[in-house]
Amino acid sequence: MDDWLTALRERYDIGPDAEFRIGIGWIRIVEQFYSSASTLGSAKMSTFQIKSKFARLDIHVDVPLEFRPAINALIAEAEARAAHTCERCGSPEGTLAPPRHIIECEDCRYLGLALDQRSRRAGEIASAARRYVRDCGHSGRVLDITEWGHRRWRTDGERYAR
Repeated sequence: MDDWLTALRERYDIGPDAEFRIGIGWIRIVEQFYSSASTLGSAKMSTFQIKSKFARLDIHVDVPLEFRPAINALIAEAEARAAHTCERCGSPEGTLAPPRHIIECEDCRYLGLALDQRSRRAGEIASAARRYVRDCGHSGRVLDITEWGHRRWRTDGERYAR
């Protein structure tokens, strides 16, 4: 993303203090916004920030008053396109994912849930391993892991009862 941003800054003379915080799926929308704005002849446009905020594309620029209505129309068009474009991959089938406040397509949403599930499960495994070591320390011996597991997770103990 840094290469894209560097090229965009050079192509449209965007200052180094302009802040960009968007997903890679919205890059094309931002590029089209700048391309359309440059055709208007508004070379004096300065960018403050372009960011994702509560599942919305937020574009903050400053332009001379004579270009303001046209630029506002371009901003509204870019924000409308971003409202249904996946912020992660750029798919036009994006919808709002309320818990994360992001526009995502079904593929990215399921991938995100799978990654969340994987990290949550890894945390559970690490917690169980710490508990096993602690229980071994309290008893003063190495516990049988299968027997310990049956006590720890009773449903597993019932399922695998002898």
